[in-house]
Amino acid sequence: MIKIGKISKAILHYIGNMSSNQGVRFSDILTDVDAVSKDLMKVISTSFRRDDLYQFADILNNKAYFAVNQIFADQETFIKNSKLLAKQLYEQGNSTKIKSGNLWIILLNDVLYDHKTTEGIAILKSESIEKRIICTPTANGYDISEVETYNIKKIDKGCVIVNSESNEGYLVSYFVNSKGSYEEKYWRDMFLNLKSCQSSYQQTKAFVELCNDYVKGQLRDVDKKEKSLIYARIKSTLKETEQINIEEFASIIFDHEDAANFVKYYKNQRKFLQLPENISIDSKQVKTKKAFTPQTIHLDSNFEINIYGGDGYLTKGVDTSNGLNYYKLFYDEEH
Repeated sequence: MIKIGKISKAILHYIGNMSSNQGVRFSDILTDVDAVSKDLMKVISTSFRRDDLYQFADILNNKAYFAVNQIFADQETFIKNSKLLAKQLYEQGNSTKIKSGNLWIILLNDVLYDHKTTEGIAILKSESIEKRIICTPTANGYDISEVETYNIKKIDKGCVIVNSESNEGYLVSYFVNSKGSYEEKYWRDMFLNLKSCQSSYQQTKAFVELCNDYVKGQLRDVDKKEKSLIYARIKSTLKETEQINIEEFASIIFDHEDAANFVKYYKNQRKFLQLPENISIDSKQVKTKKAFTPQTIHLDSNFEINIYGGDGYLTKGVDTSNGLNYYKLFYDEEH
């Protein structure tokens, strides 16, 4: 559990797009954030998952880790190392897909983690520009002008680094609100260079995504009814299990041939997903609505069937008297 403390100091830099040679505009002094501290703290406190933690990878060569480590070791180096972070981020933006924006580096005090009080660093990037109308009173009416500004309440990318487990790469939680897989890669992999802490939450999240990808990609020829029942079996099995063995799991979910193919698929993906041999399951993650791809069977424009289980209680066939397809559903009670 992480509880964000309070802002100790902050600085704002401007990060352009490197591929367009827009450069970086550094601040040489701390930024007074009293007027916006509540908005910043709200963003920091609400944008991160406390159970989805990462660590800096390759800490001997990780520039972001080096700058963060220097700040935690000596807070007097905050401005100097905030510039190193800004430069590191700029150098990763060598693509037209990356937007320019304001970069906040914020030092936090009184961060509570694992019943201990420590420090933290928040890094926030705002890329979304909004147009606003300025109405200035005159003697006879108003002068109207238009300005472009960044909305501090709409942060596109961010992370919080907790000063704990420094030799392992600290504890980092991040978010990316921008759309597109490249945005995630740019922030998490290229700028921060993070690795998963492999909590049960992260293991479950990665494994559920693997299951979804396998069913969608490898079982394209399977009809929606069977796919729905496969998803239901996966969800039911994960909800009832604290730790799974992949061979046993596959034998429960799939028939013999598909089970063997799933195990092979898993082993090919395991290193990339950083999953252990036996996966620890977080039941809360399994129960979320976003965990599995919803399967709705649309029957012409008259009916929809949502399948959440009931293996053996649903049959499909063709009425030979009129040539129409049908489903039969068997149940005990109607609610």
